[in-house]
Amino acid sequence: MTIIERRPDETPQGGGRVLTAVLTLVLAITGLLLAFTAMMALFLGADGPGMQSLLALTGWLLPPTAVLALLCLRLLEPDGGSRLSACWARLPAWLVLLIAMMLLLAVLAELAVWLVEFAGGGTVALGHYLPIMSVLIYSLALTAGYAVVAPAGEGGEHRGPVRHTDPVRRDLD
Repeated sequence: MTIIERRPDETPQGGGRVLTAVLTLVLAITGLLLAFTAMMALFLGADGPGMQSLLALTGWLLPPTAVLALLCLRLLEPDGGSRLSACWARLPAWLVLLIAMMLLLAVLAELAVWLVEFAGGGTVALGHYLPIMSVLIYSLALTAGYAVVAPAGEGGEHRGPVRHTDPVRRDLD
């Protein structure tokens, strides 16, 4: 291969794809940390300008993260199916389990906030719904961003650097 030749899998937009995915991942992880912090603070009864700033920052990060997540989905090449199936095929089981656990934690945290608010005789403010909604959007952004930079094998399926072998199988040649 000469200097001016490219491999078939190299595209001029490769750097833009990675930059978009990395920016999406950074915003998604930052947003998840902010959202879980907000849920914890709401559960502990925090109030005032600090809490309002935390909720506002969590909310202001939602639109750019959602737009970047949609852009990441558009950057995926559908391998005979839809872009969502290409995204799903590239997700490893550990990430799916992590996202499921985060969503379950968000639902339980929101339930705890509800119980504390209703047991105290108060009403749940609209801002208390922001963290659970943002966890959902940030989780989707995390999976979309990861799918863009995930290694893809044949047929678009996820193939990580670890090759699994069967330790019990013996070659009986």
